[in-house]
Amino acid sequence: VQEFWGELPGQSIAFQQHTQQPVYDLRIGVRYAFDESAYLGFRGLASAGNGIFLRIDDLEPIPVTMPDTGTWDQFETAVVETGPLAPGNHVFRLESTQENSVRNIDCFFLFNGNESLIPLPLRSTVSAQSDNGRWLLVTTPDVRLTMPPSEIFLSFDRIWNSYEPWFGWTPPKPVRIHIITEHRWDNPGATAYQNQWGVFFRAEPFATEQGNWVHEMTHMFYVAHFPGWFDESSVRALTALVWMPRLYGAGREEAKGWLADGRSILADPSHSIDAPELLWATIAARYGPDVFSRFFHECRKAGEKNEIDFTPGRHLTKTEIVTLMSRAAEENVRPLFERWTGFAEVE
Repeated sequence: VQEFWGELPGQSIAFQQHTQQPVYDLRIGVRYAFDESAYLGFRGLASAGNGIFLRIDDLEPIPVTMPDTGTWDQFETAVVETGPLAPGNHVFRLESTQENSVRNIDCFFLFNGNESLIPLPLRSTVSAQSDNGRWLLVTTPDVRLTMPPSEIFLSFDRIWNSYEPWFGWTPPKPVRIHIITEHRWDNPGATAYQNQWGVFFRAEPFATEQGNWVHEMTHMFYVAHFPGWFDESSVRALTALVWMPRLYGAGREEAKGWLADGRSILADPSHSIDAPELLWATIAARYGPDVFSRFFHECRKAGEKNEIDFTPGRHLTKTEIVTLMSRAAEENVRPLFERWTGFAEVE
C-alpha cells in the first residue's frame, strides 16, 4: 500500500476469494491504523471520516468506519458484514471515495461468527491493558505469547515497584510493552530497545530476557532527562550492579567484576578511565551502588527548587550531573569524572 493511501479519490486495494458453497455470515476484518493529529500536523488537512467503502464484486459499496487509533502503528480492526455470497470467485475492493481519506492499511481477513473469536493480536495492536493503568501490551498480529498478559504485567509491576522509590519519579503512563515476532523485528542490531513509544522485545526469547526487561525499563524511567554519554553506559551499569542482582538474584559475579574494576582504579590515582562504564563502576566502588539512587533524588529535588530545568526531554548538562552526583556522594566527585578520558569532550 502506497504512503498516505486514500488521500486521492479512486485509490483502492483489492483481493480475490473463491467460495465453494453459498456463504451467509461471512465478515471481513480490515486491520488499519490512523493518527489524526499527526496527519493534520503533517498535511494541514483534516481526514474525511466517511470516505472509505468496501465493494464486493459489482454490489453496492459498503461504508467502512475507521476512527482514529492514536498512532500510525497502533492497529485496530474495522469489521464489515458482507451479506450472502454465491459460490464462485469474488473480488473485494477497499476504495477511497473522497480526498484525505488516508489510512494505514495492514491486512484483510475473512471470518465467520463473533469478532471476539478473532485472536487478540490480530484484532488489535493493543492485545491487553493492565487494570492499574501502567501497561499496554502491544503485539504483532502473528505473535504467540509464551507468557499470558497478566503474568507479563505482574513481572513489569515488580520492576516498576522497585524503580519508583529508587528513582523518585515514574515515566508517563501507560508504558507500551511491544512484543514483536522475529521476522518482523526491525532493529537487527539490537536484542531489545526503547523509544518514546515504549519498550520493544522479540517475541520468541521474551520470557527469559529479564536483563533486557530491566535495561529497557531503566531507559523508560530516564524520561529523556540525560545526555547520550550518561544514558546507555549508566543503564548498563545499573543493570549489572543493581537490578539483576536485586530483582532476580542473577549476575552477582558480573556485579563483583564491575566493583573490582572500580576498586582497581581507585587504588591507582594515575589510572585513567577509558570508558564511561568504568567511571560508573568506580563511583559505585567508592560510594556504593545506591549513590545513583541518591543522585536521581537530588535531580528531582533540584528540579522542584527550580535549580535546574528538569523538564522531560531536556538533558542535564555535564556540570549539573557532576554537581548533583557530588551532593549524592557528599563530596566533590569532579576529580573522578575528570579521570575519564572522554570527559572533556562531552557537553
